[in-house]
Amino acid sequence: GLLDSATLRGLAELGLGPQPLPLLEAMVAAQLGRPRVRLLTARRQAHPYDRPALTTAGRHLVCGTAADDTGRARDYAFFVKVVQAWRRSPLSAEVPEPLRTRLTPLMPWRTEPDIYRGDLRRRLPRGLRLPHAYHVTDLDAESAAIWLERVPARRVRWDLSRHRHAAHLLGRLAASPSV
Repeated sequence: GLLDSATLRGLAELGLGPQPLPLLEAMVAAQLGRPRVRLLTARRQAHPYDRPALTTAGRHLVCGTAADDTGRARDYAFFVKVVQAWRRSPLSAEVPEPLRTRLTPLMPWRTEPDIYRGDLRRRLPRGLRLPHAYHVTDLDAESAAIWLERVPARRVRWDLSRHRHAAHLLGRLAASPSV
């Protein structure tokens, strides 16, 4: 990815606005812990996911290289999730129209962007955390883009001890008065 007009259009479509470079450079600088960077490359690609989701319009990986304030080239990557009102999903067409209207309030698509805009990350019990959100923006009245840190998948064995620890953390979350 060179920073050509097609790449810039693709970044704008993911909520970075008509001039996406300054905002993307600020997010990359924050991710790399540097005061400023200059983008060298950017690439947007669909992130593979084989399960349909009513309120997910797309999953993308935005990655590339940037020169930091010392001139050193550094890699960066963001996971970008686009969420939408469920009635925009092709799957909603499978639901009869009278029922579709009644289901709309039961499918709160704004929950995820609202969580990342809020302060939940500071109130989670020790041992739990949300991925860092670098940017959350409404694309229109029925969709939003969430720019997250890329969390690499790890293959781990889910033995009884790991299940117990996860259950303990989730129980602390459920019982926490600050959440």
